[in-house]
Amino acid sequence: MDGESVDTADDYIDVVRDIAAITGGILELDRVRCVEAAPPSNDELDDDRTLERDTTRVMTLGRGDRTWTGRLQGHTDWIDQQRLLVLMNRVLADLGAPRRLHAIHHPTWGQELGVVYARDLELAELRQLDYTIEDDRDDAEEREPETLAAERLIHGHLFPAGTRVEYWRDPPYDEMEVTLGAPHVVAGLALPEGTIITFLEEGEILCCVIAVDHATADHRFVAGTRVPFESGVWQFAKAETGY
Repeated sequence: MDGESVDTADDYIDVVRDIAAITGGILELDRVRCVEAAPPSNDELDDDRTLERDTTRVMTLGRGDRTWTGRLQGHTDWIDQQRLLVLMNRVLADLGAPRRLHAIHHPTWGQELGVVYARDLELAELRQLDYTIEDDRDDAEEREPETLAAERLIHGHLFPAGTRVEYWRDPPYDEMEVTLGAPHVVAGLALPEGTIITFLEEGEILCCVIAVDHATADHRFVAGTRVPFESGVWQFAKAETGY
């Protein structure tokens, strides 16, 4: 599905129905409702610090006399996949379902989001086919840094094997620092191994720091040059040294 497809809270209804359909009727819901809501309380922010202090969305799922509710990120047209799957997996667990929903991604995808209903053994088979299984833990815990064993698409940019990824915050882990494991072209700029690229919330590039002396056809950089990234373009005129 298109990851950027929830312009309004109501758009989540079709998203939930589409995901529930892959469970073969196990996640059959009588009621699906999503509404724009007031900003979260201070207590909720303490529990989930990645929620913005503005509009959020409240998702309610119902089956018979049972109801499940969860809060999703608002003020965005990107699907809050991590929180949505946590809620839907809570329903599956309460219903005694044998499998869980997992977010998956493939290096050939762009902004598509994938979901699979599977057991752990089946996830292992997907990994062998180069799918990445995203973290869908119920608890907002720190995510350990990792070194990519194969190419991976991160926020729409393909990174080579050997690249180190350090996650800076709790789910959905949008903010991160990526250190290239090999020379690579990112957003049209050829960068050397060891270049550090910083991603902001929502997956936008903030900048890169080039670790070694480096030259392209149009630009020369000394080690420690920081190049900002704004409006989808590297801002060479704003580059600074000394990083």
